[in-house]
Amino acid sequence: MRLWLASFVVLVSSVASAQTSPTYTQRGALERATTFRIDSAPPDRTLLDSGEVGEGYGLRLLRIDVPRDVDDTYLSWGVGLAITPVDRFELGVQVAPVLYVPRTRYGDLETYARFLIFRSRHVDIAAQLVLQFPTRNDFGMGFGVPMVFRLHPKVRLDVGVELELIVYDDTPDGDRDVRPNFDMPIALAFNLTDRFYLGARAGLFVFDFDAVSAPIGGFVGYTLGRRHTADFTAGFTGYVGDTNRIWELILGITGRFWLGR
Repeated sequence: MRLWLASFVVLVSSVASAQTSPTYTQRGALERATTFRIDSAPPDRTLLDSGEVGEGYGLRLLRIDVPRDVDDTYLSWGVGLAITPVDRFELGVQVAPVLYVPRTRYGDLETYARFLIFRSRHVDIAAQLVLQFPTRNDFGMGFGVPMVFRLHPKVRLDVGVELELIVYDDTPDGDRDVRPNFDMPIALAFNLTDRFYLGARAGLFVFDFDAVSAPIGGFVGYTLGRRHTADFTAGFTGYVGDTNRIWELILGITGRFWLGR
């Protein structure tokens, strides 16, 4: 894992040219056309970093409470690839959702697609479909609407609304049932300089339309490069409500490679 991460850092750090990239707060809900992205960090801080599906990117240290009153720690590393082949459409896949602690195992492979519905100078609204394949646990899908509000050249508000449907084994006989979840994450970010940004995130997650929990946390990032860029990010999230999650630390790098001329 160390060799993989080191190689990725060298690759991303070596690509830079004369075209200045927009600040984090001025980016859209999708990448610009002909962009290839490597996600070893959350691609965004809402619908691709929240809920039961559409999350898991980056190096993540998760503290949980299972069974009751027994703490445990999970270490995972999720890596994804994404491409925006044409304007208004983005396609991505999480190719390496790997759990390392308490024991190494491959997680559920996920893929997503985004289509931009509305774009203006200050607002982006998109539609998103996430599919989770049962390479470890259950099949799932998420139907979401990610929204970006550029409130100021250095201020950005991300809001997501998503319905998740998880197909799982309901009985020892293998009968299948569907569990619906509702996810509504929110993130507010500020660029303190053109390259350094920080933000806060929160939200609401309703498991099986019954148990309600909320993530509360923050994140920081720094952008390197010009034509091709790398975001080095760190985030911390605490959880309250009906969940066995206690806190989570997330570290990672997101590399963007513009393939246009």
